[in-house]
Amino acid sequence: MKTNFRVNNWVFPYCTHPYNRSEFNERTVEVPIGQWALETMLSKGPTVEVGDVLFNYFGGNHEVIDLYADSRFGLINKDFLECDIRGNNCVSISTLEHFGVAE
Repeated sequence: MKTNFRVNNWVFPYCTHPYNRSEFNERTVEVPIGQWALETMLSKGPTVEVGDVLFNYFGGNHEVIDLYADSRFGLINKDFLECDIRGNNCVSISTLEHFGVAE
């Protein structure tokens, strides 16, 4: 069984985390790419994650905006569309398709 996948010139390990049984869904590729993007963006300046996804797989102390996530340090429980994130880098995994949809 393959343990890595390639996107252009980058090689990522598949995510096989027990949370949400990631190895059996799209998270197996989304999480490693998202983690790489987050780490890259954090090294370049203020960064916010829209939708509380990455914390569930590797923790972190970056700022997160998520209206429905359980409250914790660094989490802003607010509708993203009401936030001003100008000047911040932004990463989001499987979240944008939920905007405007009643939960």
